[in-house]
Amino acid sequence: IGQTHFNIVRINYQNKFEIFEQHFILKLFELESKQSKEKYTFRFINTNAFSKIFVALDSLKKNDNSLAICNISITKKRLKDYDFSTPYMYNELSVFKSVKSKLTKDDIYKKNMRWGITRFSVYEPFAKGYEHSNKIMPIYANSLELSYKNLQSGKIDFLMGDYISQWIFPISYVAPFKTQESILDTYGIMYPKGSKLKVKLDKYILYFIKSPQFYDLVRTYLGEAGVEYYSIRNMTAH
Repeated sequence: IGQTHFNIVRINYQNKFEIFEQHFILKLFELESKQSKEKYTFRFINTNAFSKIFVALDSLKKNDNSLAICNISITKKRLKDYDFSTPYMYNELSVFKSVKSKLTKDDIYKKNMRWGITRFSVYEPFAKGYEHSNKIMPIYANSLELSYKNLQSGKIDFLMGDYISQWIFPISYVAPFKTQESILDTYGIMYPKGSKLKVKLDKYILYFIKSPQFYDLVRTYLGEAGVEYYSIRNMTAH
């Protein structure tokens, strides 16, 4: 029986969604291992900023046994430099506020509103566009966790994040964040361009996300929010 080593890049804040993703990727390898009869070992490469995920994976780009998983949105720009798996999570681009805030969706685009933006996220280019038109004041952070802390301390008025953010932090949903492309967002496992690992794992993603085991995994780590996830996923299927 052979044994293969894999590198898994992630942000190590260990919030419940990141724990969900960790169990998800290990389950995919478990399914593959049963089929191939190989044994696998893993090295988790931990980063403390979203931008460093790309740096870490780039350093391993000649390694066909490397991947990154950390709620990474599949975008046209990223697809030019990386390969992505079949989507395993669907959600909306969204705007949030603190639970105590009295601001409404009518305030989002008012001049001098302070937006919390995670660097390297899908929101960054849109924020820069609004900043250049003098509509808003983006406040950048290296991770969603740091943006959340800025929201709690009053340093920002709104937090731009994916719909799942409210499953992780005690924040209030305000409205979808509309872009020229879509308000829908999909997450995928990210691989170095040309990786053979994508083909190997994709067939198990398609199988697993339709299984009762995946439903149990979603409910275990996302609680009742898992119902909302399935509602969004079903919407994308039409």
